[in-house]
Formats: sequence, structure tokens, C-alpha cells
Amino acid sequence: MDNLCYLVGENGFDIALLKKVIPNTLRNKIKFFEASGYGSALSKAKSLAIRLDTPVVLVLNSDTTSKEKLAEKIELVEFIFDGLGKSEQVSIFFFHPNMQAVFAESRESAKQLGYSVNDSLALSQLNEQDCELLRQLPTVQRIIEGCEQALRAAVA
Repeated sequence: MDNLCYLVGENGFDIALLKKVIPNTLRNKIKFFEASGYGSALSKAKSLAIRLDTPVVLVLNSDTTSKEKLAEKIELVEFIFDGLGKSEQVSIFFFHPNMQAVFAESRESAKQLGYSVNDSLALSQLNEQDCELLRQLPTVQRIIEGCEQALRAAVA
């Protein structure tokens, strides 16, 4: 099956986790790109948006706990894609402060999975039941919804 949208993440952990939590029906239609940091992810998303007429989902880490700094980062990234005329083509998501925080986003979910906030995650240990719990977290739900919207736009 041909890929209908692209998802760009900052690093290998982020992409590996997203591949686990995005349902198979969506995952099979997405081409994943692992960048080597924030700037690299932004550059890759810009290149894809400019060169291809395909939706791009950009998932970044805010690397801050400050809501003000997060708002500034969102505004800057949106400004970049607006300036390229690609704001409709690119969906932008920030993890606050980073992707690993998805497990701390809901302490109850993390506890159910057997992780504490300080545990390092072994992705290979996640089973489908664990992934289903993670899919219920608000940030993960927004990314899944963003992928669904990107795929609908690609088909339209």
C-alpha cells in the first residue's frame, strides 16, 4: 500500500513509540522519518512539505516545562509553515516537555503499565494492551487524530 502521509519525529525513541501506539490501520499508511533532533525534524518536515504534495505530521518535544516558552515554540513553527504556504498541509504536535513524558502524563496509566515516572521505558516490553492504555492519553489521542485528518486530506 502506498504511504499517504509522512510523520516526522525528533529521534529514534519518539518514532519507535509512535509506531507502537498508532493503530495498524493508520500506521500502514504513514511513512515515518526519524530526525536527529529538533532542528533536523523541522528541516525534514519543511523539505517534505515543499517537495511533495502530501500531508506531513510533525511531532516535536517542547524541551521545556514553561507554558509560555511552549506557546512561543508553537507560534514560531506555525509561522515557518505559514510563510511557506504549507500550514494546511502540516499538522504540528508538541510533547510537553518530551515524548518520554507520555508515561507521566497520566500517573495512573504509567502505574498500570508498571512504570514510575523515573523508569526508563523498554519499548520492546510494551504489548497491545499497554499500547491501548497509552492511546487513551490526551497527547497521543491528538496525534492519532492528526494522522487521521492528514490521511483524509491526502485522499480528498
